[in-house]
Amino acid sequence: MAEWKLEEKDGIKYFRLDFENLGWKDLKCLFIARNESSGAINDKSLARLFNTFGIGRINFLKQIHSDKIFYVSEHNFIQRNLEGDGMFTNRLDTFLGVNVADCLPIYFFSSLKKIIGIVHSKE
Repeated sequence: MAEWKLEEKDGIKYFRLDFENLGWKDLKCLFIARNESSGAINDKSLARLFNTFGIGRINFLKQIHSDKIFYVSEHNFIQRNLEGDGMFTNRLDTFLGVNVADCLPIYFFSSLKKIIGIVHSKE
């Protein structure tokens, strides 16, 4: 069973879901809390996240509290203007993200199908 671990790196506090005991050493699942002193995530804070965690790009959606979920493949990298509330992929080099305030992020994965996804959920 994977478990969340509270960690800090370069001044960024985050929860990391540890999959190493399940044999998924390359799978990274993070929940990064907004830093009250820096405010909401912006281009500067995203650049800091990219540098700190070695992320090339995070795919985000324009969240609309819907049931729209997108599959991210090698041929259709997510564009920022897509509207929906979830996405999934089988790509090892793809990072998925959702913004939450009073909502919850739901992470899901299948070791059988080798997919991972994230959904923005309200209620």
